[in-house]
Amino acid sequence: MHSFTLKMAIGFGLVVGGLTLTSTGRAQGTIPLRLRLALTATVQGLDDQAVPIARTKTTTTQWTAQTILSLTQSALGTEFPSGAYLAVSDDKPGATVVVMDKNGVNILTNLTTAGYFSATGGPGAVVQSGQDNVTTGQASGTSTFVLTLSFNDKKGNSFSLTGVVIESYSFSAGDINHNHQTVKSQTIHFVGTGTVLGKPAVFSGNVSARGKGIETF
Repeated sequence: MHSFTLKMAIGFGLVVGGLTLTSTGRAQGTIPLRLRLALTATVQGLDDQAVPIARTKTTTTQWTAQTILSLTQSALGTEFPSGAYLAVSDDKPGATVVVMDKNGVNILTNLTTAGYFSATGGPGAVVQSGQDNVTTGQASGTSTFVLTLSFNDKKGNSFSLTGVVIESYSFSAGDINHNHQTVKSQTIHFVGTGTVLGKPAVFSGNVSARGKGIETF
């Protein structure tokens, strides 16, 4: 087995396919991975200030990738075309959260550079396992690490979530042009805090990212 080095991406930090095998000098991939979110926000309600028994309630709301798209559309004062979706693009120099067109070809908006969506790798260890054929380039593996994911539409809706990422990847053997069929995925369970319409909220849930395509190295 050859040694593995995880290259944390600049910006988004969600490494979707950033696992690089030192034995082959494999470069970071450029396949956008579609993001899916299933988050629950428990939102603080108001104290009714009744006498003699005051009552305070909470409400819950669900956040998905469509929620993020809707909030950022409002914040940007624009409307994304039908079929647009949230994705992670790990083009160098670093991974970012973007809005892709329905065909997954064109980046419509970069939410990281616009200041709405970001992530940073947590401190501590990254643990990895896998294998790499240094002759054909065929490889597969997994890595586990901590990630903090942040969103803020600058209109009272935000979160800062920390979770454990389980990342997997596979590369087929390369053809004569060094093209490799590639599949990459991540699953993350997050918890954290934020705001919903300016009210304090506690978030929990799952985020996944997956994509496939051809990479050349």
